[in-house]
Amino acid sequence: RHILKPAKIKNIVNSTPGYQWSIENSHLIQFAKKSVLAMQYNSKIKKQRKGNEILMQGPASFELDISREKASSLGIALFKRLKDWCDNNSVFLYVTTTGWFDLSDAETSKEPAKAFLYVAHDFFKEINIPFFDISPAVYGKVKEMPGEFIIHGDGHPNENGSKLIADMSWQLFIRKQLHEYCSMRRCN
Repeated sequence: RHILKPAKIKNIVNSTPGYQWSIENSHLIQFAKKSVLAMQYNSKIKKQRKGNEILMQGPASFELDISREKASSLGIALFKRLKDWCDNNSVFLYVTTTGWFDLSDAETSKEPAKAFLYVAHDFFKEINIPFFDISPAVYGKVKEMPGEFIIHGDGHPNENGSKLIADMSWQLFIRKQLHEYCSMRRCN
């Protein structure tokens, strides 16, 4: 993974009065910031690159030092709260994965997101929230041709990857849920 330490100048710029307002309200300032960050990132990546780049890895900044149990309990607490809000506001809640990761090792994985997804099927069934993991359909295609679906050097889905996630979500999960909803409501 590419680990980028924030530059000291970033701390100075962030503490400048008016900086946050400028970033939120000026396209030019936002463009300049993104350009500088991209140049820094690309120069550091070129120095760190070895052989074939692994496209599937995301930025290291998203890694957390958190136990499997803590990750699972945080995920459970989040979805219970979300379900309560949805129930109180007459909103239907359906949950699916993005399918972006191989979850075959979720039972033993030390990654927090996978730890939660290992218990997700039983948990969502217990609290009566429709849940479906689209990983088998999405991850297989991404693994075959990562360059077609992944933003180079970033690990996140590109336009084709986002379309793949949307298409598989629709085909494997959403269409079925809408059909069941309409059957209950007798929609046309």
